[in-house]
Amino acid sequence: MKHPQYSTASNKYASRASKPGKVNNSPEMEKELSDFHKRLKAIQDKIAKEKGMNEKLTKRSSVEKHIEDFKDSDAPQFKGKSQEKRRKMAVAAYLSKNSIDEEKSTPSEKEKEFLDKKLKDLMDKIKNDPKLLNVFKRLKDR
Repeated sequence: MKHPQYSTASNKYASRASKPGKVNNSPEMEKELSDFHKRLKAIQDKIAKEKGMNEKLTKRSSVEKHIEDFKDSDAPQFKGKSQEKRRKMAVAAYLSKNSIDEEKSTPSEKEKEFLDKKLKDLMDKIKNDPKLLNVFKRLKDR
């Protein structure tokens, strides 16, 4: 039966699936991607914990979030500092995180090996699953 609004499909989403640039993820694919993101986040958290970096401010955090965090902080390095001084320290921290530091931008050999292994495992998984391969090709073509 034809849908009155969509001349060729009774499912209103079926006509959207064939449009260029659109990825039609099945529920299984969505679950797989969600699980992958959870595992990736867990790995990133584990690495951060091992390195002693469990910060809530990240490189993607805005300067406003840095300022707000520094203003509300009760850390010992802020004792006796005025709000203006804390604001300047927050801006400096933000700029420091967002500047290119060659030492930090170059991964160690151990990190390279770890990332290469993860990438190889992921590529093997993509190659063995036709649905993932199709999604990967579409994303790669963007």
